[in-house]
Amino acid sequence: MSGPNLTFSGEIVIMLRFYYVVLGCLLAILSSSAFSSINVGLVASFDDEQEARSLAYQYGIQALFKRVNTEGGIKGKSLTLEVLNDHANSELATSNAQRLITRKKTIALFGGDTLQTADAIKQVAFREKVPYLSSMTSSPSLYGKVGYVLNLKPSMLHEFDALCRYFTQEKKHRLAVVHARNSIYADLIKQSCLSSVPNVSSFKTFKFGTIRSSIERTHLGLQSLRDYDVVFVGSNGDLAPLLKQINISSISNSYYFLSGIEFRRSVQNVENKRALKFIEYLPVNYLSSKAYSKYKLDLNALSPALQPSKIGFEGYLAASVLTAGLEAVVSPFEIEDPNDLFRLPLSVARKLTGWVQSGSQNTLSRELSNALNVTHTLDLGLGLYLGFDGENNYLDFPLHISEPQLD
Repeated sequence: MSGPNLTFSGEIVIMLRFYYVVLGCLLAILSSSAFSSINVGLVASFDDEQEARSLAYQYGIQALFKRVNTEGGIKGKSLTLEVLNDHANSELATSNAQRLITRKKTIALFGGDTLQTADAIKQVAFREKVPYLSSMTSSPSLYGKVGYVLNLKPSMLHEFDALCRYFTQEKKHRLAVVHARNSIYADLIKQSCLSSVPNVSSFKTFKFGTIRSSIERTHLGLQSLRDYDVVFVGSNGDLAPLLKQINISSISNSYYFLSGIEFRRSVQNVENKRALKFIEYLPVNYLSSKAYSKYKLDLNALSPALQPSKIGFEGYLAASVLTAGLEAVVSPFEIEDPNDLFRLPLSVARKLTGWVQSGSQNTLSRELSNALNVTHTLDLGLGLYLGFDGENNYLDFPLHISEPQLD
């Protein structure tokens, strides 16, 4: 009697296991969208003059993500970009960054298109131990031994030092600096310039606020200058209210802009094109580089209506750095033990009901940050091999001065 009962029980167990496996596989397929993607956050301003710039940056990231996903993702996991508008407000940037990490489970952040919002995102990234890849601005507060912050270009102060060396070489002696009133780096810049450029006979500073009367006063002050080299210091978001109002017409002055300025969208009135000069970090021939060619193809695949731009390409490069790091740390899903199959439905249920905490998300963020910090030779398709070394948390592109192509 006991023999047949045991056999019958054994058959029931086998059938139950079979249906259990089938059920687990179905649940895994149905719920795969809940945890098969890698979420990344973008916090930026999409208002007024910043809208087109931030959208271009967003599309650059999404163009790269779409190609990666089409080719199978990162070890089978798709990339998703979550975007929130901070309206150029540092408090909102803080809450948005926190929301993306807490609710959307983002493992890295992009954005920060003003000095203040970039600093706000930096603080959230450090607190939550989530990498912040910055290239929309080059705020000095993001550079040095700043945990979980990786900059994709040299800082504003590095760029200004390069300009000062240029002024010394060209024997310039009448300098003016223009910056937003709330800039906390004006004194540093003044000290740097006065200490490194010999024979400065005149040094002027112009501060402007957001109200129209302040911008008009700055405009009039700039028009009164003769034979000056004028440097605009700040991010595109900081300077945009002024740049869309001023008229660059003086034939005796030269005007210098840091690399964060999207010139075509910012400066509306230019009569003397020869007076304009830019400090640049992208190579002189970047438009003919392998990376830019891929960017144009991928942007067209995202939408044929989109036009390539410098800021869009910067977003594309930022996404390229991120994916290089993810390739090094993301592991594909593997079943190491046959019993894992029988635990799968419970794992799925936990994922769907929120029983599982964000430990794996935090682990991936930390591993990503560690991997990028010791990546010494990134090949971004620009003909350069750059990387982070743990001490310097930025890609040390060679800086050069160029004139914008306006035609």
